[in-house]
Amino acid sequence: MKTEKNNNGESRAFLSRLETAVGHCSMIEIHGDSELLLSGCRGIVDYDNTKIVVNTISGQVVIYGFRLCLSVFRGDILSIEGHITEIKFGGDTE
Repeated sequence: MKTEKNNNGESRAFLSRLETAVGHCSMIEIHGDSELLLSGCRGIVDYDNTKIVVNTISGQVVIYGFRLCLSVFRGDILSIEGHITEIKFGGDTE
């Protein structure tokens, strides 16, 4: 007879810790060099078709490229499309 372990309490504790950790950081998902999804946004600092500066939960993120555009900006989620050439963390150092 096969018995299953009851890890329900451990699973809930792990998920709770994961939610707490993710809630305090930003997440970036990159699709090739043409799309970037960013969660944890706190506002757009600077925006043109070659550079986008975003404040996030984890600090400032700067995206450089050509023909950049914000395709989605909803709540704390941002989607950037265009030709992405560089991503810097911690602010614009120019």
